[in-house]
Amino acid sequence: MCPVIPGRTALVTGAMAALGTVALGGAAQANCAPPYATLFACDIPERNARVEFCEIRDDRPHPGRGDHSYNYSVGAAPAELYFEADGYYFSTKYMDSGDTVGVGLKHGNYVYAFYVTGKYLERVDSAQIQVFDSVDAFQSDAKEVEVERRYCAPGSIILNWDTIAP
Repeated sequence: MCPVIPGRTALVTGAMAALGTVALGGAAQANCAPPYATLFACDIPERNARVEFCEIRDDRPHPGRGDHSYNYSVGAAPAELYFEADGYYFSTKYMDSGDTVGVGLKHGNYVYAFYVTGKYLERVDSAQIQVFDSVDAFQSDAKEVEVERRYCAPGSIILNWDTIAP
């Protein structure tokens, strides 16, 4: 079950709580804790929230830890939603509207994803956070099937292009 998002019904009970960032006064920062490093992070101003997708980049064993983690927090409060996942899902469903790729992490029945549009290895033009109610919905070619969508503040986006690939 996902956390409840203020102003939303319990339809996604917390699914969106994973879609956020803390509005920061200066340059964007990521808070992935070791052994994790930032894969993607951004601020979601409309929620005063921060979302972070983290990954383990080394080859050492980390017993009991997932390869990836997801963190959604509002303001300076503790995370509303944090989970770890083994592996990730990749999506190109929006490639027809530019160089857009998506990465999703599964938690329960939901997939928490980010989509970035830009020029590979050079820049990010925009980013969104989306929540899907199944892996099938995330991986399908059908568009606009997410249960929640939030837009990242452009200056807050942090992305490690090197590890995003199908």
